[in-house]
Amino acid sequence: MPMKDNLNQHDPIEVSGVALKGFIENVDRWPRNHQEAKCLLGKPSDQMFKEWQQNQKAQETISEEIFERTSYVMDIHKALRTIFEDRQRADTWIKKPNEYFCGDSALDVILVGRLKEARQYIDYQCQI
Repeated sequence: MPMKDNLNQHDPIEVSGVALKGFIENVDRWPRNHQEAKCLLGKPSDQMFKEWQQNQKAQETISEEIFERTSYVMDIHKALRTIFEDRQRADTWIKKPNEYFCGDSALDVILVGRLKEARQYIDYQCQI
């Protein structure tokens, strides 16, 4: 059964809150500044992002795009934790230049919206 069908059985606002809380907790070390952190979620308003950072419960259902972004970022975080037992190494790796991304870091690739590409590469690295 597709995951989306399972999610439809739950309160959308509750699912949104869980997704945002997990996202905020997992990427607190990645972005180099506030604007990059917002970019990871598709550039929500400053007020909305501030509310999410303060772990306030989502007041409305997040968009499918934001939900997808939170899912990709949490999956990438999980995969990096599989590759690197030390969280600091994982957080450092994602910011380092990478030949696969033509010298850009995985974080740079994620920030320009290539989340799927970054996840596929990191998932491949988990299999090696």
